[in-house]
Amino acid sequence: MLSVDIHTCLLHYIFNTLQLNYLIFRTLKKISVGLAEISAAILTASVIFSDAVITISGYAAIACVVK
Repeated sequence: MLSVDIHTCLLHYIFNTLQLNYLIFRTLKKISVGLAEISAAILTASVIFSDAVITISGYAAIACVVK
């Protein structure tokens, strides 16, 4: 009878540990997806900003040549 209880406790422990690991994995996955989205947004913003800087510097160069 005691060995059955030990096995049952071990199975519950293993199951609970697996459940906890799954929850941690899901949370970390959501965090990494969120960080990937943030970095993609930053990359997009930096590309837009660099395009604006190139355009403005191009206009400034044209203005200098026209003067």
